[in-house]
Amino acid sequence: LVRGQHEPARAARFRREIGVTARLDHPGIPPVYEAGVAPHGPDYLLMRFVEGESLAQRLARVDRADSPTGQTTRE
Repeated sequence: LVRGQHEPARAARFRREIGVTARLDHPGIPPVYEAGVAPHGPDYLLMRFVEGESLAQRLARVDRADSPTGQTTRE
């Protein structure tokens, strides 16, 4: 989580999202193994690792496909 003025609101939203994600049962959504607060650190969410491209890579690929020049500024 990003530390700062809105940390309690962000932490609450993150915890809600963890609760929702943990209840989902779908082959396209990795299961939640553990969630909590790290000692002297932020909230965390531990999910199964899924091999593949990152979100940034996927967005760059989509940008290139949509660009008339085939270039993107996301990478």
